[in-house]
Amino acid sequence: MDGQRVNPILLVGKGPTARPVAAVPGFEIAALNAAIRLCKRADYLFVNDTSALQDLNSDDLARAATLVLPARLHGDTRGGRLLDWRDCVDGLPDGVRVELFELHTNPRRDPRLPYFGRMLSVGESAAAWLLAHGYRQFFTLGIDASGGYSPYFEGGPHVAKPASWFGENCRRIHHRIETAGGTMEAMNTLTCLSDFNHG
Repeated sequence: MDGQRVNPILLVGKGPTARPVAAVPGFEIAALNAAIRLCKRADYLFVNDTSALQDLNSDDLARAATLVLPARLHGDTRGGRLLDWRDCVDGLPDGVRVELFELHTNPRRDPRLPYFGRMLSVGESAAAWLLAHGYRQFFTLGIDASGGYSPYFEGGPHVAKPASWFGENCRRIHHRIETAGGTMEAMNTLTCLSDFNHG
């Protein structure tokens, strides 16, 4: 879709290594679901599921420059149909752009929208969309093969998953990025982040 991007991108999830990120000089930031609450500002916010979108308030959404999500959200249905994303958002804060793609759970996909095949997670959807938009250098924070959630998100609305799910999720994201000629590296120590949290 787009030419290759120069800046690396930091994917911020809710896993045990997640930390607040105020600014990352030279990086663009993509938050997954409620991990937007760890970011002072993010270039992208990715959401796949109805429950995850409904968990976000207008302050959360206002932290993102661009909201990227499926035209029909995964998860809850109403009257046997997948929910249109607009059914889950009362109104977007001013200045937040929306980018749509199709998820494999929608049987009536719009051929005008990007479709990346079967996705295991919002992290995989984010990687696929970002790759299609030219990103090749990925760093991660809070996307952990060991599983679990950061203390920042304890007690939040989570779907229980076996530990093996998290490992498979990381493997799939890494494989998708490598197959497209990209790289993925975890930034999972406070030392790595010390220079980032000054902004």
